[in-house]
Amino acid sequence: MAFAWSFTIIALITYSTKKTGPKDAKIAGIYSAASGRFLQYLGVSLIMIFFAAPAVAGWLGILTALTQQQSNSLILLALGATGLVLSVYLLVRFSLAQVITVGFQKTVLQSLKDSSKLTKGNRLKVFIGFFILLLLVFLISNGIQLLLSLSRVVNENTIINNMVYVIEATIFLPILYVFQVKLYEALNG
Repeated sequence: MAFAWSFTIIALITYSTKKTGPKDAKIAGIYSAASGRFLQYLGVSLIMIFFAAPAVAGWLGILTALTQQQSNSLILLALGATGLVLSVYLLVRFSLAQVITVGFQKTVLQSLKDSSKLTKGNRLKVFIGFFILLLLVFLISNGIQLLLSLSRVVNENTIINNMVYVIEATIFLPILYVFQVKLYEALNG
């Protein structure tokens, strides 16, 4: 499934960065172009996952520090906060790398450099933009889950829950990647 989502994301970015209208876009052409950028997309995605790792470790450190009353809790809390800040910084700094790699035919290293240059001086604005977008997605998706959980039959039905997750991803992932394309265009002037 991750493989299929990757091609869909690459196709979405490819389509979003082209200046053709909907009539001019052919699905076969978009997916053909997407297949040519798969390895570069995979490379950038793996680097972004690597950049997110300190946040995961940091979050686990913070949770451990808050749930245990040990002498090393302050150290875990400080290390956890450091991991979160480091990840956020790296993810914001290189937030446009996937779009640059796929949509503008750059190598992985060149897309990282270009993303760093474009976000320099705008990282707080980029962070706030992503934060607001992700907060809205979080609130809407959790609101939908809350409404569905009110019915015990719906809440316990794994098929319905999985369908809801797929529908949410189908709506929210394109919004996220189109946001990145528009952000790139705004910063690239």
